[in-house]
Amino acid sequence: MNIADRHDLGRFLNDCGLLGEGVEIGVDEGFFAAELLKTWKGTKLYGIDPYKDYSANIWRDGPHFFPNRIEAYNRAKVLLAKFGERHELRLMTSMEAVKQFANDSLDFAYIDGNHGFDYVLKDIVGWWGKVKPGGLIGGHDFYCRSSMLQLCEVPQAVGSFCQRLGVIEHVTPCKSWWLQKKA
Repeated sequence: MNIADRHDLGRFLNDCGLLGEGVEIGVDEGFFAAELLKTWKGTKLYGIDPYKDYSANIWRDGPHFFPNRIEAYNRAKVLLAKFGERHELRLMTSMEAVKQFANDSLDFAYIDGNHGFDYVLKDIVGWWGKVKPGGLIGGHDFYCRSSMLQLCEVPQAVGSFCQRLGVIEHVTPCKSWWLQKKA
């Protein structure tokens, strides 16, 4: 099985035997986390989101824009509560959270936080070391709609990382991307 769409991620992780722990950077209202937890048979998904307004990185044209990010946090808490111990929401930045995980301890990291080049690259570099050999690191919004009033430099950051390490990037039609760490 391959990942054709981010909605395939849970099944792909199952097929690869990646059933331990993973992280999602940028939880927002928790819709993707809930979808992932419905299909993925893994032990635990950590949701990392500071729920702070980053004025340079705001989706201004969609239903998920909240001037007060605490509203998104409250929605995520309610939605993800049904997964009990399989989900843990941590209110912190990606770089704060990455320090709390041991190297090679995670089966995957899914990045959907700030889409500026420096932020995406820091996320990839920081979480790459935390993902086990054979694990995945990926994210969303490889391609952003031109109507978004958001800085979107995901392709440039992913490309830069891949070029440095000689890793092959995979991009899905739904604008997600993923990299597999060599076993």
